[in-house]
Amino acid sequence: MKKTPRSLVRASLGGLLLPALAMAQLPDTDGDGIADYFEMQLGYDWQNKASRPADQDGDGIPDIFDDDIDGDGISNRDEQAQGYDPQQASPDIDGDGVPNAQDLFPLDPNEWSDLDGDGIGDNADPDADGDGVPDVQEIALGFNPLSRDSVPPDRDGDGVPDAFDSDRDGDGFGNAMDMFPDDPTEWFDLDADGVGDNQDTDIDGDGIRNEQETALGFDPYDRFSVPPDLDGDGIPDALDDDMDGDGVANAQDAFLLDASEWADMDDDGRGDNSDADIDGDGISNEHETALGFDPRDPLSKPADRDGDGIPDALDDDIDGDGVLNKQDAFPYDRREWADLDGDGVGDNSDPDTDGDGIANTDEQQLGFDPRDPLSVPPDLDGDGIPDALDADIDGDGVANGQDAFPRDATEWADLDGDGVGDNADPDIDGDGFSNAQERRAGSDPRNRNSFPDVEPPVLDLVQWSATEPGWLQGMAYDDGMGLRAVWLQHSSGQRCDGELIYSGHFRIQCSAAQGVVGWTLMAEDKAGNTARRSLK
Repeated sequence: MKKTPRSLVRASLGGLLLPALAMAQLPDTDGDGIADYFEMQLGYDWQNKASRPADQDGDGIPDIFDDDIDGDGISNRDEQAQGYDPQQASPDIDGDGVPNAQDLFPLDPNEWSDLDGDGIGDNADPDADGDGVPDVQEIALGFNPLSRDSVPPDRDGDGVPDAFDSDRDGDGFGNAMDMFPDDPTEWFDLDADGVGDNQDTDIDGDGIRNEQETALGFDPYDRFSVPPDLDGDGIPDALDDDMDGDGVANAQDAFLLDASEWADMDDDGRGDNSDADIDGDGISNEHETALGFDPRDPLSKPADRDGDGIPDALDDDIDGDGVLNKQDAFPYDRREWADLDGDGVGDNSDPDTDGDGIANTDEQQLGFDPRDPLSVPPDLDGDGIPDALDADIDGDGVANGQDAFPRDATEWADLDGDGVGDNADPDIDGDGFSNAQERRAGSDPRNRNSFPDVEPPVLDLVQWSATEPGWLQGMAYDDGMGLRAVWLQHSSGQRCDGELIYSGHFRIQCSAAQGVVGWTLMAEDKAGNTARRSLK
């Protein structure tokens, strides 16, 4: 622990630390070296010099208040913590040869100074002077590890001296691979001209500037990658205002690299000097001239419906569908030329070429002739879908797979499987009760387990168990929809619910009812009919 200078703290009064300056200002009437305040606090006569509290180190602070009784510069608490006698003064308490007054670690015999003030003694501090370079490296390089002004060179400031740094300029390239190991902005020189590549305007030394090669798609790092000079005039094409040497400046030349062409009126990529259709209107110069049109004016052109380059006036197949105009039912529609059924829709786009009401694709799939109106597959519901392909043959809205009568449009279901469709069946669920009877009785005519039930259950073999006290058991029969519940009911309102076990058997746990009058056994079927039996 580093000591606290006595010039800063001298005494503690009830937890209050008094600086030395404050101590000097306290009055001492009898001049015995102890302030009146202390003498009064301790019951001494502050006006009698002979009446004075103990003060071992004579610092004017009574021992009872003094945080360093022996005056050796180490607090009582620190001395006691380290096993020393706080009343036995020692000029070098830790015995390291450095007096307490000069020892920053007076209780640590291994430390006494802290050059960089980091709280770590110099003997244990790997960087005693706090200059960022380990002492061992400073010593190895002949520098003073105890002086912040004696620091080995560290060009990149990474804390590793240049002598030990594998990349001393900190540019990411090791010294051995770095052609400029002391320049963080350079590391390679491709053309060995002494100028680093990062600053060299002609990295590969081919005589062409880097930005020009890059702009033209060439490699500024390859001396064999050089922009061409088409016309051989000694000016690279990238810098030549007439690359092909045809006398037309590049800005006005439609064919920069072709000395035989310079204009392209229709922008078709073919120079006008060799273009058979200069204005690009799709008609040859020869045909336009023959018909009195201007071959250099795209707005001056003869009609050409099929765009085959032959003006309609000269074309024997105007729509270009391969059928001569005289045989073409649609001479101006290249998609059509015949109409078998005469419906005004060309056969190519007519889904029913022969007009028999069945789609061509369906007829072909089933082996019928889509071009013969007498070759027609069966279609029961007349919906245009052949029965063989129709998911609902009878057209009743129910798919064949779910239709019990797939060829009867009036029937599609047979709930009781009696062969009579539900729409016509007087007893749909086949439970022996007509639909009308069930509706009147409130049962479900479409559920064979739901039918009229007007008879209450029949209770039989009702008795208290001989082996299980408090348990009533018996049987309840129902010829209708079955039992819903069984229970014991007292006239007071008390109730014990029972359980249905199997085949009409039931049992009820109700100790309160055994041998007690006023209880009634109740059984109710699913139709709401109730049977009652009084217990005796």
